[in-house]
Amino acid sequence: MSFTRLANYLAFDTNALLGASLQVAAVVVVPFILLGQILARCGGSEFFTDVSMALMGRYRGGAGKVAVTGSAFFGMISAAR
Repeated sequence: MSFTRLANYLAFDTNALLGASLQVAAVVVVPFILLGQILARCGGSEFFTDVSMALMGRYRGGAGKVAVTGSAFFGMISAAR
């Protein structure tokens, strides 16, 4: 087996070590980062924070509850897969 063929099989094939991690990065990580950036630039992060503040801001430990509910709201739309 030639070195080029072996390197291609071990590094870039979909069953290889780098192939699996590149597939995860392409399918999960990159779209998640893009969705987060688009949402942040369009003002979606402030919307989720404002809704969370309206729901949980008056309770004791409000800042933590705001963070958890804001994260839950974002997780509802981003975990569709």
